[in-house]
Amino acid sequence: MKLLPTQPWAQLGAELRRRGWKWENESQLPPLVPGEPEWVDYVHPRARLHASFDPALDLRVIDAEGDPGVLAELLALPRLDSAALAALLAASDVGAVLRGLFGARALAAVELFPAIDTLRRHPDPVVARAAADVAAELGRAAVGAAVDLLAAARAERPLESPLFRGQSLARRRQILRWLGVDRRGVNDAIADALRAAAADEDLEVRVTAAMVAARLGSPGLVPVPPEAAVLLARFPALQEWRAARLPDTAGDDPELLTLHALLEPVPEPPPPPRLPPWLDRDAGQLVLRKSRLPVVLVPSVPHWLGAPGRADHPARRERLPPFVVLRDALPSHGWTDVLAAREGLSGTENIPLRVPDEAQWEAAVRGPDGRPHVAGVWASGPATGAWGARVEAPWEWTDAGVLRHATGDLGERRAAAPDERAGLRLVAPFLL
Repeated sequence: MKLLPTQPWAQLGAELRRRGWKWENESQLPPLVPGEPEWVDYVHPRARLHASFDPALDLRVIDAEGDPGVLAELLALPRLDSAALAALLAASDVGAVLRGLFGARALAAVELFPAIDTLRRHPDPVVARAAADVAAELGRAAVGAAVDLLAAARAERPLESPLFRGQSLARRRQILRWLGVDRRGVNDAIADALRAAAADEDLEVRVTAAMVAARLGSPGLVPVPPEAAVLLARFPALQEWRAARLPDTAGDDPELLTLHALLEPVPEPPPPPRLPPWLDRDAGQLVLRKSRLPVVLVPSVPHWLGAPGRADHPARRERLPPFVVLRDALPSHGWTDVLAAREGLSGTENIPLRVPDEAQWEAAVRGPDGRPHVAGVWASGPATGAWGARVEAPWEWTDAGVLRHATGDLGERRAAAPDERAGLRLVAPFLL
């Protein structure tokens, strides 16, 4: 068990002794902070722990082992948990961000990987370098743990791969993407997973399995669908940008953008540590506090927008400020109806809701990975986007009366007719 206690060692030691622990040893070097030794060992009749302190980060780490019942009592200590670390990672102070990074590394908090990965592009070079190091460690830890679980499940059921059992289509695609990014070769468990994916009913899963097998050095492991054969001709590019993170200038290349959509994992940011007063949670879903309409949070991560070769809507990568958007589009009949719905709901919620601009709309329904349809690379029709926005109406409104095609080619746009019926999403900035 690892914990990040927040009490000074004097208080922490008193609390441990009250719970039956005894001091055993500590660093003999003069502490940089009076009363805060570099490390301390405590023992219990059924457990032991080692506590260390980093004065530069004000970070304490307890590493304990022994009787689970004794260790469970340590959870009552004041400590940094995943939510507290997420708040540190989002702080503006460099010292707080570094404390969050190294705290996440100590806890192996893989759920914070997306936020940490984003910090690799932090303007402070110390933060950026630390984030890259911590992201690499957490990535290895997450994949290693997953492979161990896969191996155990495979031993129980040797004739099937457990990787995709019970997983949604979006999760099957995401699992394959992470395998392609984080692994460097194929073991038995991954080979079984790729073979299972190659027989999946979804074309995108089958194509991604072939691409991941090639990326991991086993191109003959699974059958290659015709759709993958063209993309495999770009295999040198796969090796050049192993993590599938295209440079910002690559969006005009349709095949590279398709590779990105197939192989780049969708970021999974941790939930925000707190909510603005006009938002609430209802059974795990964000809702507007007064109307109870469900909304989804679109995080501030780079999004591929536009489409190759479209002069009116060129492919580009943008990082938008975070915002929330209605999960389900409201029905509307003409631009006058759109404006009335916006004013009415803004008044109900007492917040300035607005019709999304085209970049916001596209980021909300398309997600960050450059997919040409909400449903994926090839599939079209009603679907749920990467951030949870549900798409049903063929056309939806954006500001200035421009309609965007929601169930087909996301690049299609046109001016609305005066009495146009279309879906309406409203957005608000996510400000804490």
